Amino acid sequence: MGTKTAAMSEELAKKRRELRDLEPTLMQARTKHEQLVHELRQLEGKLGALEQRQTAGAQATHLAEAELKALAQEESLFGKSVETSRVRRLKLEAELGEIEARLHASKSEQRESERERRSAEAVQKLMRIYPAVHGRMVDLCKPTEAIYRTAITVAMGKNMDAVVVDDEKTAIECIQYLKEQKYAPETFIPLDSVRVRPARDALRQLGKSYLPVQDVVATQDERFKPAIFFAVGDTIVCDSWQEARQLAFQSGAGERYKVVTKDGTLINKAGLITGGSSQSDKEREKKWDRAPQSRKDLKEHDELKKVIAS
Repeated sequence: MGTKTAAMSEELAKKRRELRDLEPTLMQARTKHEQLVHELRQLEGKLGALEQRQTAGAQATHLAEAELKALAQEESLFGKSVETSRVRRLKLEAELGEIEARLHASKSEQRESERERRSAEAVQKLMRIYPAVHGRMVDLCKPTEAIYRTAITVAMGKNMDAVVVDDEKTAIECIQYLKEQKYAPETFIPLDSVRVRPARDALRQLGKSYLPVQDVVATQDERFKPAIFFAVGDTIVCDSWQEARQLAFQSGAGERYKVVTKDGTLINKAGLITGGSSQSDKEREKKWDRAPQSRKDLKEHDELKKVIAS
C-alpha cells in the first residue's frame, strides 16, 4: 500500500514537473495566438480598407467611363455641329458668290444700259440737229428672214451700231458735237466716201445654201445700201459648219471667202475661226426687235411733245 502511494506521488510530481515545463511553451503559444489574432484583425482591417478602395475604385472607374462616354457623345455632337457649320458655311459662301455675281452682272447691265441710253440720246440729238444724219445701221435695215439674224449680227459686228450719215463733213461735225457735249465716241459711215460694191453674181452661183449676206439684209431706202454693203462686205452665209469649212478651206478656185453660218460661226479670209455664244452678241441680236428710230419717228415725237406742251 505504501509502495503504491509512493508511486502515485512520484507520478503526480512528474506530471506537475511536466506541467511546469509546459507553462512557458503554453505562454508562448498564447502570446503567439494573441499575436496571430492581432495580425489577423489587422489583415481583416487592411482587407476591408482594400475592399473599400476597390469599391471606390470601381465606382471611380464607372464614373470615369460614364464621363468618357459623355465626352465622346459631346465630341460626336460637336463634330456633327462642326460639319454642319462647315457645310452651312460652304453653302453660304456659294450663295454669297451667286449674289455677288448677280450684283456684278446687274451693275454691269446698269452701266451698259446707261451707256446705251446716253448713246441713244446722243444719236437722237444729232438727228435733230443735222438733217444728213439718218440713224444707226440696225434701225435702217433688217434681216429678210429671222433665220439670218444671228449671221447678220456676226457679219456686221460693231457696224450694227454705226451711225449712217450723208457725207464725211457731217460725220466730222457730229464727232465735234459729241466731244463738246461729253458723249461717248460713235462710229460713222459716210455714204459719199465709203468704197463698196454690190456682191458679185459669182457669189450667188456657189451652189448649196451659199448666199451673200448682202442678199439677206433688206432696207426700205436704197440710199442706205452702200452702208449695208460696207457693214457686211462680201461675207457668205450658209446653213452649216461643214459647208462653211468646205467653202473657206477647200475651194478649188483659189479664192478665199469670209463665211458665216446661220448659227453665227465665222471663218474669215485668213482662216481664223470665231464661234460660241456671248452675252454681247445676244444683246446685239436683240436690237433687231426694237422699234426702228427713224427721222420720221423723231419728227412725229417732237411735234407730239409740242402739242402736249401747248
